[in-house]
Formats: sequence, C-alpha cells, structure tokens
Amino acid sequence: MTAVVVQALLMLAFTAASVTLAAVEAAFYLLKRRRLSHVSLQNPRAELVNRYLQDPPTLLMPVHMGTYTAHVAMTVILTS
Repeated sequence: MTAVVVQALLMLAFTAASVTLAAVEAAFYLLKRRRLSHVSLQNPRAELVNRYLQDPPTLLMPVHMGTYTAHVAMTVILTS
C-alpha cells in the first residue's frame, strides 16, 4: 500500500510541474511586446522578461526540458 501512495504522490508532483511549466510557456507566447515596453518603464522586472523575448530559447529550452522530463517521469511511474 505504501508504494502505491508514493507513486500517486510522485504522479501528482510531476503533473503539477508539467502544468506549471506549460503555463509558463503559454504565458510567454501570449505576452504582448508593446504592452511589455510600457510596463518595463514602471517595473524593472519587466526588463528581464524583455530580454527573454529578445532571445526566446533562453527561457523556452529549460521549460521544454522540464516539461519533457516530467512527462518521461510520469511514463516511468505508470509503466512500473
């Protein structure tokens, strides 16, 4: 019974990680550059996002790798 609980908790954790990373990716694609330029004048953290927009792989590669890793981990748990 303990192994089943551990597997369920791991599945929940990897699912949460996958959903969170997918939300980051979706937010990145939906971000409007024009609006960000106005926000960056008031918020210094927006400048960091602006740098990611200029070089998308800087943000998207780790997000994709994390998502794929979570999916592989869930597959391993389901097949074990």
